Amino acid sequence: MFTTCCDDIRVFTPSAFTKQGGRSNELGLEKKKKRKRDRERKKKEKKEKKRRRRKETSRKASQRKGLLDLV
Repeated sequence: MFTTCCDDIRVFTPSAFTKQGGRSNELGLEKKKKRKRDRERKKKEKKEKKRRRRKETSRKASQRKGLLDLV
């Protein structure tokens, strides 16, 4: 074990090394960014799906109305 003037044991834990900006921290940030991108993409897809469904429903409704007008 290393000895320091403050003898703070937490300084030497692996998580502390990553927090100081090591390579593994960069990987963590990349994963975080990827997750964020995926989340945003999913949200956009969901919105698009809802929009399409609304469009489809209104189209069907107008078709029904058109059929009723003919009768």
